[in-house]
Amino acid sequence: IEVVRIAASGRQPRGPQQLDILSPRQREVFEYACQQGYYDWPRNVSATELANDLDISKATVTEHLRKAESRLFTPYQ
Repeated sequence: IEVVRIAASGRQPRGPQQLDILSPRQREVFEYACQQGYYDWPRNVSATELANDLDISKATVTEHLRKAESRLFTPYQ
């Protein structure tokens, strides 16, 4: 096997730099949700609990997470 060329696939890089595509607030809420176990199965924390911890509404938490997930988990942007 001979490698002739390595090129980017157009996908976002993995790792901490990938979170740079989020707004500062989206990143803060997403990272906090990850740390608290929101994405664990079963969840260790609810959106309501995250909202209480962050002193924002549940609707705001879920909106930040929805937008972050959309940006992070869409393969091609």
